[in-house]
Amino acid sequence: MRFVFFIALRYLFSKKSRTAINVISTIAMVGIGVSAMALVVVLSVFNGITSLVGGMYSSLDTDLRLVPRQGKVFSCSAQDLAWLQAQPEITHVGRTLEENALFGYQEKQHLGRLLGVDAEYEQMVALASHCQEGQFLLQRGSQPLLVPALGMTYMLGAYLAQYEGITVYMPNRTAKNWLDPTTAFRKKVMGWEGIISVNAEFDEQTVLAPLHFVQSLLAYDSTQVSSVAINLRENVALTGIKTRIAERFEARCELQGRDAQNASLYRTMKSERLIIIIILTLILFIAMFNVVGSLSMLIIEKRSDTYTMMCMGANQLQLRNIFITEGLLLSGVGGTLGIFLGLTVSLLQQYFGFVSLGEATTFSVDAYPVEVRPLDLLLVFLLVLFLGFLASWFTLRRRSAVNL
Repeated sequence: MRFVFFIALRYLFSKKSRTAINVISTIAMVGIGVSAMALVVVLSVFNGITSLVGGMYSSLDTDLRLVPRQGKVFSCSAQDLAWLQAQPEITHVGRTLEENALFGYQEKQHLGRLLGVDAEYEQMVALASHCQEGQFLLQRGSQPLLVPALGMTYMLGAYLAQYEGITVYMPNRTAKNWLDPTTAFRKKVMGWEGIISVNAEFDEQTVLAPLHFVQSLLAYDSTQVSSVAINLRENVALTGIKTRIAERFEARCELQGRDAQNASLYRTMKSERLIIIIILTLILFIAMFNVVGSLSMLIIEKRSDTYTMMCMGANQLQLRNIFITEGLLLSGVGGTLGIFLGLTVSLLQQYFGFVSLGEATTFSVDAYPVEVRPLDLLLVFLLVLFLGFLASWFTLRRRSAVNL
């Protein structure tokens, strides 16, 4: 094996008699290096964007969540809550109730959703930390208050300084005559003292309110909720607690983990990542054809050397392994240089942010986010070596020791 590696290494760095071989070898390494660099940079940027967007959309997610199997609401009694809170793995249990509603402010109206939350849920997801203006307050004494999202206030043209309430129009579930507008809807003018901002989707359509207020407005009793949010202790085995919760609530509810709570978002991000990897892998695969050309010309040039090594006792497998190792070295050197350059570019962007997202952005950062993961670097390097091996094997598969 040392003999094979020594000869292949000498062929890689020795000067060839034909300049074209040197040129093709250099082009092969450059092509592989550029492709590997592109893979590292794109994957690092995609990791950064995934972490940024996922963090924004998962800030209201909890470890587990119970949602109704059918309809919009289900019953979660005081006994159910007590049972959940008694489980040793569970730290917090919060409840929410949401429904579509029409909101009015002066002459403007906008359709959105009214999200009722209890005090426990408010603390679980740290809603107060997202307050952008005023103070986060859902209750002043016995008076319930609204907390509209930033996009909702923009749509309504609402300002805290005007001290004017927001009107909530909610369909009356108990109405007998839907043609009568006086009974078909419930109307409530509510005060508000703060504005919240979480992410673009949340901000455009959400107004927060106390849970008991939304239950009253919808003519529900205190047990009716849209979801029950559950947070667990750190380093807890999920299997046991999920099984127990599922057994108790299986007939009424579906138990969701963090991924399931934003299933479409995570599925989209994973699909985009896979598509990017496939496209860049195809580019890298095309660059490997230069390795085929370089090895083919090198085999022709070193034909006299192969006869000499055969006379000295080298067998056919050793001769093949020399050129396969040559292809691997060619790919490995190009891939290593590309990965190093890609890592350098990614780290420079991560710490200095040279490439900007532009002026109009809804994100909390100005530059493209970058997150370098060592596993990505390893996978890119292994991919380069694998494609280099395929290119070398393809070059040698129809050649015998005599015509090498």
